[in-house]
Amino acid sequence: VSTQSTGSPFPDGTVCMDYEGFLAAVSSDNTSTLHDRQLRTLFSLADKDQDGLLSFDEYLRFEVLMTGPEADYRIAFELFDSDKNGLITLDEFRKVLDTTRFATNRNLMFNVDCDWVRSFFGVDGKSSINYPEFTQLLKGLEGEALTQVFQRTATNDG
Repeated sequence: VSTQSTGSPFPDGTVCMDYEGFLAAVSSDNTSTLHDRQLRTLFSLADKDQDGLLSFDEYLRFEVLMTGPEADYRIAFELFDSDKNGLITLDEFRKVLDTTRFATNRNLMFNVDCDWVRSFFGVDGKSSINYPEFTQLLKGLEGEALTQVFQRTATNDG
């Protein structure tokens, strides 16, 4: 990711970056396949105070997040944690999952109300999970989804 400086001053005179500046800064061969919606989501994740502008601190935090060893997990956690309290509830998990291929692909329809998900969020679904628990959930999600597909489609005819 480039550190090209674009933007305009905040009301107090400090330099900031708007969405177009962000696009210019992160544009590369790696981002050319991302859709505008995905890039806007990344911008929103970087824009911690949601004012539509990135301060240098926000941009720096985003750069560190993107280049860290678990960048994919950290970005996913930030996306799922819609109220930004450092925990993910079952409702937050469900809302994001409902917009993914697990909800839109008939072959991968994922049943969130399963024992495996309950092992993370509690039998009553009232528990929240932190970042380490979330990474464990993500690591097992694909396997659980495939298990569910197999159980729905397998026959006893062998």
